[in-house]
Amino acid sequence: MRSAWLARHVADPSNEIPAFAPLLDPIDLRGVVVADAMHTQRAYAEHVIAAGGHYLLVVKGAQKKLRKQLRRLPWRQNPLQARTTGARHGRREVRRLKVCTVRSGLFFPHVVQAMEIKRRRTHRKTG
Repeated sequence: MRSAWLARHVADPSNEIPAFAPLLDPIDLRGVVVADAMHTQRAYAEHVIAAGGHYLLVVKGAQKKLRKQLRRLPWRQNPLQARTTGARHGRREVRRLKVCTVRSGLFFPHVVQAMEIKRRRTHRKTG
């Protein structure tokens, strides 16, 4: 597995979104998985796929329609894939992971699988 961290200066008053494609363009993405939490957008998924890569994108609260579609997937029918526990910073944390196969073209370009990570934190002092 190869990994790379890339950086590029973004001009004021812009943000990181316009810098996504130009940052990746000089890189051979064939067979590479691009993982990102900010650029969960259809155009970026298409860009990565067109370059021969794959993507792992995090869906956050700002993606209301996409999150709604993800909630409709048959999570209850899918088995638990992994469960981890840990204790740090005064809390106990349990994470559960499920994976669901997605019909092609359902809600995001080229998506074939979705992952659900549920996290439960318990503060040791307050419960």
